Amino acid sequence: MRRETSSRMTVALAPKRPSFAQRRAKNPFITGTQDGVDYQATDAASRLDMAKDFNAAQCEAALKVRGIQTTVMVALARRLRKLIAKS
Repeated sequence: MRRETSSRMTVALAPKRPSFAQRRAKNPFITGTQDGVDYQATDAASRLDMAKDFNAAQCEAALKVRGIQTTVMVALARRLRKLIAKS
């Protein structure tokens, strides 16, 4: 936590939250945010559908998401290999 001091008191400031784009870059399954809460696809079918349009960077980030289903992991690895072979 950051602290800001003045002549009279010390105020603790909340840590800055990363922007939506930064959070989405880390977890490409995030679909939106409402009232400061991120919403994301959590079921395998939705994640598989999203993975079809991922680029290589999104595939790599998605593979690092905690709790990812095995089926989704296999599909992401397959998509990543296909994208690498194309380039």
